[in-house]
Amino acid sequence: MKLRRLLFDPSELPEGAPVPKKGDFLTLSRDEAIHGAVVLRLKRGDVVLLACRRGTAKALVADASSRRESPRLELLLLENFREDDQSVQKDPGARERPGETETRLAKSLPDLPGVQPLPDAPNLTAIPDPFPTMALSILRRPSAFEFAVEKSVELGAALFVPIAASRSVTGVLTANKLARLKKIAAEALKQSGRNLPMPILPSASLSEFLDATRKENLPDPAGRTPGMKTDLPTGTAPLFPRDGKPLFGVLLDPSGEKLPERLPKETIFLAGPEGGFDEKEKKLAEKHGFKPFRLGPKLPILRAETAALAALALYSRDV
Repeated sequence: MKLRRLLFDPSELPEGAPVPKKGDFLTLSRDEAIHGAVVLRLKRGDVVLLACRRGTAKALVADASSRRESPRLELLLLENFREDDQSVQKDPGARERPGETETRLAKSLPDLPGVQPLPDAPNLTAIPDPFPTMALSILRRPSAFEFAVEKSVELGAALFVPIAASRSVTGVLTANKLARLKKIAAEALKQSGRNLPMPILPSASLSEFLDATRKENLPDPAGRTPGMKTDLPTGTAPLFPRDGKPLFGVLLDPSGEKLPERLPKETIFLAGPEGGFDEKEKKLAEKHGFKPFRLGPKLPILRAETAALAALALYSRDV
């Protein structure tokens, strides 16, 4: 039986704390408390798998309140966060018999005092491995863009970047829209059984995103990416690697060459909005090393979100 998955977002906590480790207590957000205590009906002594952008860790439910007006879920970390891959994994700690693990661990918890949330740990928000990256232009239909975010999580995208193209209706995603996309991604993560969340960066113009992929603009040791707005704090992992491996930029275009059957790990997909990128944008992308590819000779012209997801599916088949 799989462990239930919950999400921990360090950005919701105050700044400047040590990394949460084995033996520490964490109080989850209201949304996660509702999901865990109300929807999943978790109770004191249950074991869950806690996921954040750093990795995953087993945790014990130390306190749970299912009251709608004041839901609460407090966890005790049973191990340090470990970096897992993006694949769907089976339960690393299956129960021998229903209820046996909960009963045994619950007995190890005497009376637990109230514990305050830990302050923020910026280094927990690092992206261990940002590939494949999906850079998708903001679509006219919000529902289509939300669908693309949800399915990108399920298909294994490691990073999602909303792009403001000339044919996009809006050039910037508001804070509320970005928060909604992140909530959709979090729900898809728990549904799919994936361990590591898919970060979604604030929207960037095409030129900002392309400049961020250039060698001279790769992140410095502090983790900042010149030319591109990002919500990753100082000290996090670079957006793109600097180990000498070339990035493989794929510009999805029905007039391009056929997409190779095998794609390198360091692949970045760039997908345009409805109607595609204009000629100026295509030339700009090619100037930055992106090559136009089509998904197949027999495929009709696909919707923007369909093309993006089909590309991720082709990438994932060999992973």
